Amino acid sequence: MKSIITCLAFVTFLTTLVSPVHAQMTDAEIAALQERAKAEGWTFTVGRNPATELPLDMLTGSVEPPNLPPPPTIDAALLNTALPSRWDWREKNGVTPVKNQGSCGSCWAFAAVGAFEAAIMIQDGDEVDLSEQWLVSCTDAGSCEGGFHGLAYPYFLWSMDPCGGYGAVLEQQFPYVAVNAFCGCPYTHSYWIDSWGYVAANTYSFITPSVLAIKQAILDYGPVAVSMYADETFQAYTGGVYENPLNYSGSNHAVVLVGWDDSQGENGIWFLKNSWGTGWGENGYIRIGYNSSNVGYRAAYLDYSGRGLTNLRVVPMSGFYSLMEKGGPVFPDTQTYMLINNGRMPLQWAATSSQPWIDIIPSEGVIPVNARRPVQVTINQEAMSLGVGEYVDTVVIADLSTGGAVFEREISLKVVEQRPAAIMTIIEPQEAAELGAQWRIANVGGATWRNSGEIITGVYSDDYELEFDDVAGWYSPLQVRITKEEMVSQQITVVRAYYTPETAGTFTAIAGADQYVPADNATAILNGKASGGLRPYVFAWSVTSRLPGSLPVTFAKMTSQNAYPAYLATIGGEPARAGDYVLKLTVTDARGVVETDTMTVTVVDGGFTGDQTADATPGSLTGGTAGGERPVQGDTPDSEQSLPEARPCGAGGTQSLAMTFTGLLLILFISRRRLL
Repeated sequence: MKSIITCLAFVTFLTTLVSPVHAQMTDAEIAALQERAKAEGWTFTVGRNPATELPLDMLTGSVEPPNLPPPPTIDAALLNTALPSRWDWREKNGVTPVKNQGSCGSCWAFAAVGAFEAAIMIQDGDEVDLSEQWLVSCTDAGSCEGGFHGLAYPYFLWSMDPCGGYGAVLEQQFPYVAVNAFCGCPYTHSYWIDSWGYVAANTYSFITPSVLAIKQAILDYGPVAVSMYADETFQAYTGGVYENPLNYSGSNHAVVLVGWDDSQGENGIWFLKNSWGTGWGENGYIRIGYNSSNVGYRAAYLDYSGRGLTNLRVVPMSGFYSLMEKGGPVFPDTQTYMLINNGRMPLQWAATSSQPWIDIIPSEGVIPVNARRPVQVTINQEAMSLGVGEYVDTVVIADLSTGGAVFEREISLKVVEQRPAAIMTIIEPQEAAELGAQWRIANVGGATWRNSGEIITGVYSDDYELEFDDVAGWYSPLQVRITKEEMVSQQITVVRAYYTPETAGTFTAIAGADQYVPADNATAILNGKASGGLRPYVFAWSVTSRLPGSLPVTFAKMTSQNAYPAYLATIGGEPARAGDYVLKLTVTDARGVVETDTMTVTVVDGGFTGDQTADATPGSLTGGTAGGERPVQGDTPDSEQSLPEARPCGAGGTQSLAMTFTGLLLILFISRRRLL
């Protein structure tokens, strides 16, 4: 015992040597920030708050490990939802209270737990308090010296703590103490996710996704955990719209995004939940600009289907909002919900609504094991007779196989009087605009030619075609069509038109890497692009080779956050016939030059292998389990790419030397006691 006490004293001495010197923010530093705010016209205020009482490096603990393995691809077929201009899960009872990480660099754990707690609240209607301390003390995801939210999620799935347990632990099981406390497992594990993933920045990257992609993930899966770069202005924030004047590229802090508002800030803001207590910011939250402080870095969502007896999952988790000028049309008029059977038996379901202006197709059916069915909720022609006002109905989707568990999705329709709108066209590049490139509405007689950036006001929602004047030395853009639905959805419709120099060289069509898809869900996300060429391009997909006797392949254009359009290819059949299907991408540029490329989609019986998953082209949302399916409890997952590499305690830059010594000594101490 005496030797153990001596060793622990030595560890304490080592801790003082390893720990850096910290200091709180001084009054002079805060005053200097306030002077900067006045001089630079900041749209937010700064001042003393609880966070300024601690050193910034003690509050920011998001440390991305080297060689972070991306999770395998899952289904991205639902990236075509019309996004509302404002969304806040707090207003829909989908966010738990703000917490305080204290003087421990555990923001990564609070971000991961915060997103999981929100998913539970959305799916189950229960406000639960999960343990961040279990992640800090019992996993290799990190410690008080830092960690990463992307390494925490696998422990909610199937990665095990030192006692072989996995899944979230309740706060009452292991209360938060803001230090690297000893892991006294085993603990009772109460909640598990179905899968998780990063939101892709583009076809080949998972770093900082687009605003549209993050919005889609929040809408479909609930609040998401992200990293960002927090500096002293963020630390001293007390209110307002935070637009950081510095353009950071890295990250050091993990937070939760719970919603957005396009009407605030320069280009829109996120509603960001922090873990520095309710005394910081706006009751623990900050309204932060979309492109500020690299917010959204490594955005990660989780998929949780609930604790109920049902094996049915319905995606997205949200309803949808539509706008209509009196008499029509409606925009958007349709939302597709994917019904997924995660059970071991066929599942019978039915969907109902109470209003005659809503159609549900199909409204009932049976879903085979590990299969999915799309259900379209459409605002029909009955809505055309509705007067000005707001209308709401609830679509109820019931699992009839396991006691009638239900999922509710609220459908909102706002009818307004016909209103004047506006059209603005921006001509690019600037050189073409300066040489006299102009535009006008082609299908309106006597329309005036207008310069780049000019706005036509007083036009009513309708279908319009824009045409572009010839400029010597340049190819004019193709004619652009604006639909009535687009004009209803926004007061100013902005069009970007690209002129192409006649001296432009050739370009290359790139279909993308070959993909593998399971036979029971034979869908592939196609992210073709053009390299070295010039806008505008027209993309078209076709089939050059399919198996004899197989059903046709259909292509549907998706809403894409990339510079090029994304398509969903669906290979017919339930299940689809296994084998190779060769798809061709045809790209036509403004000059009429055509280039093609091909890719192969291989349909595989019985799911993926690890090698096949690694070769697949990532989709727009990636994560969790191969093919997007949830591993049945007790089964071995097909791919374990989402699991962090095994590493010794303290590796990866997230554990201090002193912590390593402490852990070893405590293990020796416990082993000695058990032997005695």
